[in-house]
Amino acid sequence: MIAFKVERGAYATPVFGEEKKLLLMALKRGVASSTDELKTALRQSTMTAQLGDRLSKAWRSEVYPGGRQGGTGATESLAYSPAGMVWSRATDVFMTHITGATITPSRRKYLAVPVKEVQDAWRSRGFTHRDGRQGQARGTAANAGQYAAIDMQTWAARNGTTLRIVWNKKPGKIAAFAVSNKDNKVKFFLMRSVTLRPRLEIATAFNRVSSSFPRKLQDDVRRVLDGLNNR
Repeated sequence: MIAFKVERGAYATPVFGEEKKLLLMALKRGVASSTDELKTALRQSTMTAQLGDRLSKAWRSEVYPGGRQGGTGATESLAYSPAGMVWSRATDVFMTHITGATITPSRRKYLAVPVKEVQDAWRSRGFTHRDGRQGQARGTAANAGQYAAIDMQTWAARNGTTLRIVWNKKPGKIAAFAVSNKDNKVKFFLMRSVTLRPRLEIATAFNRVSSSFPRKLQDDVRRVLDGLNNR
């Protein structure tokens, strides 16, 4: 979670009534603008890292308090301290690509890693669940987007073939190959672990937006105050 907040008392300009409402609206607009700018920047960073459009849209934002400005109770709840938040329900997926990770099997000896041809074909057919059902995934899996869980047995059954295991005699991370008996091509690699390198960088976007936040907020407030003084 990444947040922007205007601390209460940061602007102690003595304004009242309609003038106060305009000032509070300016504060909220400034927070909302920077919050949306950061969300857009993080989505772009995710696309630049080639993690897919669906995962990029997992970045969400919210400005507090919610509701229409000037609605019942809304003005008082703003009270010089609006806040904006950018977050995602796919935090684990993002952290994996930000810091990198080594994935190991939890219940089996090897990980079955599909070759690119298999993964692309599986995803294009809309399969998102481990059991091979079609449809819209939910929660984190839906936000992760590009990750379509592929079980070797399910894949083989749906493609009318069987797989045979060919052990790799050369030293390395690939322990064996799962080869289709239909076309004699490798469909999966059996690996003891998979290391994902860091590929998503978000610090630059955050530093750029957060460093400009105070100046933009001051500009918004100054325009309101100038307008009040020129009345």
